[in-house]
Amino acid sequence: MALVAPAHALECPERLTREDLSVELGKAETAYANLDTMGFRDRMNGMAGLLLPCMGDLVPADLAARTHRVIAFQQLELGNPAAAEAAVSAVHHVDPALTLPDDWLPPEHPLRTAFAAATPPSYSKVPEPRVGTIAFDGTNGRLRPREVPTVFQQFDASGVAQSTVYLGPMDPLPTYSAIPRRRTTLAISGGASGALGLGLMAASFLQYQSMVASADDLSVPKADLIAMRGTTNALYLGGATFLGAGVGLGAAAIATGQR
Repeated sequence: MALVAPAHALECPERLTREDLSVELGKAETAYANLDTMGFRDRMNGMAGLLLPCMGDLVPADLAARTHRVIAFQQLELGNPAAAEAAVSAVHHVDPALTLPDDWLPPEHPLRTAFAAATPPSYSKVPEPRVGTIAFDGTNGRLRPREVPTVFQQFDASGVAQSTVYLGPMDPLPTYSAIPRRRTTLAISGGASGALGLGLMAASFLQYQSMVASADDLSVPKADLIAMRGTTNALYLGGATFLGAGVGLGAAAIATGQR
């Protein structure tokens, strides 16, 4: 997939639109259908070297699927059948309505077999950006498909794409400023500990009220009252411990903050 990866340091004269991408995809598709090998190669080089890196719009799912489709055929032309099959599998899950035209491949071609046999990929959750959003194949969110390539985009706070990259299954994400996973873990752990602590303290209070009511009942044995007092104290101490841990973890999450 490095053959279609754009240069990250490219200076874009302007941010391009989804209409620009659609037009260029159409030209690449026409060149391939017409057996115009040089024209197809030039269109694909232009898309990888300038068009995708300079996108300003979200690449919607239908255009992401068409991108996967032409890249599948590019990889086929380059003699990379495994990469071609991975890309055509991505087509199937990004836009199931998109097909492989009859005049592009023979009926029994292995790429058609891979397309028909494609199954939904599994996903991994990537770090959340500090500012703006990220998207995979036109879907905003942090779920990256694992076994197939993807069109990755990062957007600034105003919603303009600052990075659009075609990533193979094993390619690392482009570097971006992300909220530390450690902070997220600390915050979740702190919230859970604090909630548990409050629950235990509430249970301690209810147990205390029950003990006080039982103390007025002369029929309740002293041993039972002593046991109730022990339970009350244990619940209170446990609640205070977990509540304190929650506060400490929350403070740690805040301290981790911008690091």
